[in-house]
Amino acid sequence: MHIDADNKRFQDFIEETEKKLDMEITVEKCPSNADNRQAKISTILASGDKNSDLISVNDEMMSEFNHKGYLEPLEKNVMTEEVRDSFPQKYLESICEENGHIYSVPFQMDIMMFWVNQELLKQAGLDEIKNTGDFDILQKSLKNPDQYAYGDAWENTHVYNSLSQFVNFWGGDYFDWTDPKTKDAARYMKSMLDEKNTSPAQFVDQYEQMEEKFIRGKYGCVFMYTSALGTFLDADVYGKNKIHMAPLPVLHKKKPLILQPGSMF
Repeated sequence: MHIDADNKRFQDFIEETEKKLDMEITVEKCPSNADNRQAKISTILASGDKNSDLISVNDEMMSEFNHKGYLEPLEKNVMTEEVRDSFPQKYLESICEENGHIYSVPFQMDIMMFWVNQELLKQAGLDEIKNTGDFDILQKSLKNPDQYAYGDAWENTHVYNSLSQFVNFWGGDYFDWTDPKTKDAARYMKSMLDEKNTSPAQFVDQYEQMEEKFIRGKYGCVFMYTSALGTFLDADVYGKNKIHMAPLPVLHKKKPLILQPGSMF
């Protein structure tokens, strides 16, 4: 069971794997919505359903499942010491392990990057987004009321990524909301909303909705994981004069980088 089951590149990978292993692999699509996906996988595991041998999950799910007793330890025949040494040890300890056992295998490293729509930047007379003032310049150049300089996904299962980014920019501590710098970062995010540099609709948007709006030219820039590259390529909007990754702006003092690996068990 995999979230990318309907992706052509993933299907090609499965076909190649079937040939190399001389076995038939049936792949079921996970729900795209994060809440629905976690609910379905939790139900499968809790019920003891054994129809799925491998399930792709994210870090949040692994952090929950490790404690539930659903999973079989993998250190004896999958994540042996030799295989385990191939992965970042701190990540394995914090996400994949519980009480001396390892329950998942990381399969994807996704990095949060800054993406821009170069056509909209050019319209605003900008080569890149360097600072907060460029958000204002970009917003003023946009011609339609449903276009915004900055786009995001602030739905409750996704907003922590954005908060982490801005807190890091301001030099705050995501785990300390008494820190003045952490508060300043949150206030800046609210000011973007108040000044209409970003859309109130994103309070209910997850990444799928944000990507779709970005592709349709509704947003000038977004923070998004590198895995979105395939989506932009498939939509024929990726390129140096279209949507592409760009240098991080200096919004305050620090430039954040969030590594978000995925896990499969």
